[in-house]
Amino acid sequence: MTKIEEEDDRTGIERISGKSVVLTEDSPFLFPFDPWPIQLAFMTRLQLSLKMLKHRPLILTVSASLFSLYEGLSLGKVMIMESPTGTGKSLSLLCGSLKWLHDFHRKLEVEEYAKCVPNEPGVSNSGADEPSWVLEHERKVALRELEYAAERKRKRAQRLEELRQAEKENGWRQTLKRPKNHHGNDEEEDPQEFLVNEYESEPEASGKRGDLVDNPTDSDDPQDERDELKIIYCSRTHSQISQFIKEMQKTAYQTVKSVSLGSRQTMCINDSVKQLKSVSRMNDKCLDLIKGASKEGGSYCPYRSKDQQKRALFTDHIHAVIRDIEEIVETGKRQDTCPYFGSRDAVRTSQKTARESVGITVKGNIVIIDEAHNLIDAITSVHSVSLDSRQLNRSDAQLQSYLQKYKSRLKGKTLAYIRQLLLLIKALQRALRPLTSEERAQSYIRRTNDFVHDLDIDHINLFKIERYLANSGLAQKLQGFAERTEDPKVAADTEDTDFMPKHVSPLKPVEAFLMSLTNPDLEGRIVVNISEADSSASNLKYLLLNPANCFRSIVEDARAVVLAGGTMEPVQDLLHEFFQLFPYLPTDRISRFTCGHIIPPTSLLTTIVANGPNQIDFDFTFEKRNDGKLIDELGGAIANFCNVTPGGVVCFFASYDYLDVVYNRWQMGRILSRINSKKQVFKEPKQSVLVDTTLTAYAQCIRNTSNLQGHTGAILFAVVGGKMSEGINFSDDLGRLVIMVGLPFPNIRSPELKEKLNYVKARASLRGSDCAVANDYYENLCMKAVNQSIGRAIRHKDDYAAIVLLDHRYGQQRIKQKLPGWIRDAGIREPGGFGRAIAEVSKFFRGIKPGC
Repeated sequence: MTKIEEEDDRTGIERISGKSVVLTEDSPFLFPFDPWPIQLAFMTRLQLSLKMLKHRPLILTVSASLFSLYEGLSLGKVMIMESPTGTGKSLSLLCGSLKWLHDFHRKLEVEEYAKCVPNEPGVSNSGADEPSWVLEHERKVALRELEYAAERKRKRAQRLEELRQAEKENGWRQTLKRPKNHHGNDEEEDPQEFLVNEYESEPEASGKRGDLVDNPTDSDDPQDERDELKIIYCSRTHSQISQFIKEMQKTAYQTVKSVSLGSRQTMCINDSVKQLKSVSRMNDKCLDLIKGASKEGGSYCPYRSKDQQKRALFTDHIHAVIRDIEEIVETGKRQDTCPYFGSRDAVRTSQKTARESVGITVKGNIVIIDEAHNLIDAITSVHSVSLDSRQLNRSDAQLQSYLQKYKSRLKGKTLAYIRQLLLLIKALQRALRPLTSEERAQSYIRRTNDFVHDLDIDHINLFKIERYLANSGLAQKLQGFAERTEDPKVAADTEDTDFMPKHVSPLKPVEAFLMSLTNPDLEGRIVVNISEADSSASNLKYLLLNPANCFRSIVEDARAVVLAGGTMEPVQDLLHEFFQLFPYLPTDRISRFTCGHIIPPTSLLTTIVANGPNQIDFDFTFEKRNDGKLIDELGGAIANFCNVTPGGVVCFFASYDYLDVVYNRWQMGRILSRINSKKQVFKEPKQSVLVDTTLTAYAQCIRNTSNLQGHTGAILFAVVGGKMSEGINFSDDLGRLVIMVGLPFPNIRSPELKEKLNYVKARASLRGSDCAVANDYYENLCMKAVNQSIGRAIRHKDDYAAIVLLDHRYGQQRIKQKLPGWIRDAGIREPGGFGRAIAEVSKFFRGIKPGC
């Protein structure tokens, strides 16, 4: 038995019978099966061990000398790691990162105990000037603290193991009775509590800030343990989190403490909250119940317990077994404890956390962002701030009332800041008034500095306003004041665009928008949309053009950052000098790892088809794509491919609008019925609620093909960037052929896209470079969408599929170079005629031996 196998719960490793142990230099990766070579390359640290961290890093010989996951975590790198879907990316991320975490904690523990050994150098920072008895005392104190922490950890590990064994033997068990129906009996609120804290702008006079925000200590918490280094795993959707947790449950790291975080929509178990139809209403109702618990006679949530022992027990249940969100919710129901708040309570002592959320710090932790191909778009979206006239009007009314109430009790500087805020709000309100001048349109875009100058607010120091709002707690105080003084409006439990949350201060979006005005002038634009018909629809939007600085705090605070994805190509968006995400990092801190697919080249056929059956060129540019003859030629081509393809066909269009145009024309003619004679036709719905129903019917049709007269499967018309182009698994017969109609370039007439392209050109111009880089960026946006769509088919090592690219522009060398590497490696065919293309696809499927 190896040393690792003898480790107890502290290591987070449980030896599972039949699991592979992959030996690296001196210790193993634990893997649930014999890994493929590319998984070893993904995980391995080669010759680098933790004791060699100060040495020059080694270079991988795999895929253009790129660093592996273990090496990158050890060296604190930013890693861009690409492993195609079906190659075991999730398991590699898990086993590689958890192995590193285990080694890190073991090394840290050894180092801490070594410092407590007498006569060891470097024990005290006070140096040799300290008497020996002082050094001895320091060593004993440090040793006692370590022993105390180790004992607490041992006892908790024992509790978790007991819970773990109990679940294995008895299944779920309910250890707590349902809480009694009781209400708090707090005294009536004093209006004094809404009085804003005094604030001095000078740093030397700022004083203490501990009383500005309620920060309840957890010193009485029986689970008060030292915070641990965490791996924070982030993904875009709830289903991707669940898939990741399912993979984690397969590993040998079964005693690692983990917690998955979700929204109230997925984690609330209170029926009065769950029945509401929008997240905003659920949040509001939940906060109503929390506040009601502190008022005599108020409604409250029976699952939101203040009992520390009960909450600690729920944390133990979460940490005892690796659970996904659904399993945490089920645990909450059986424990009569809120899973939403309970999971957040469990974050502090977790080692693996799914979803970064409020209250989780990345400082010193590992951040893994999966499906990172859309990271730049996500950052841009999060930091692009919108502010509508209703929020401005409500903020103005609340501040005016607040000032009227407390004017005589506020000091001069506080009054000055509040009056400056009112002046800024008035200026923003003026910007949304309908324009009578013909010089500007009702909607327009301005540079940040020009916008500030237009509003005549350039004499106000926005940085001081930012510090004041952050330090004074004005937004929270103002919200509490408004809840007490305003007449509450009872919102109906229906969806409507006019709903405004009661428990979110309208000053918050105002604050966010004002802070966006402090960003560098070149890096953002102000979009002004003025509605004459409905003034409440008028809004201001800060459009972020450069996401690098917004992501910088995460990169600099985290120990290491991993950007992982099945298809990261084209990767220039992350690394190009003019629009890269990490311009402030030295090049030796950024590493890139990519690997090929596990399928043999014979399991994939990629074909570029430049024209159709009647020799009409496939040119789906915006100017030509609505031509009736071209649409009919497309229909004839798809019908022919359906004749030679078994199972399912997924055909992607550039947009919902274009899909409707094509589908309606085919419906009026004979083309759709011709396609339907071989493949039952399904169409991606625009409504999200119908997606699952459509996918289920599509899969059912393919499974029951033998019972359907004349049909050889089904065809699904989908949209690039829609609900089925990412995160949907079209494995095996669900996706034997993927057809891409045209190149889905985004709308070049979009004002926001124009500003983004202008920004890229401006940066290139400042550095004296070719402004054609903007065209490259524009192509990258298109090809990222293409690559995500065509990657829906091959999902495991025994899968096979054909990919048909219908547009002559795919034959251009620069376009082909932006396709995924694993597709280029397998070969891209250009038959030279439609008949030859059909023959190649037919030959491909006839030559495939199922199960091989």
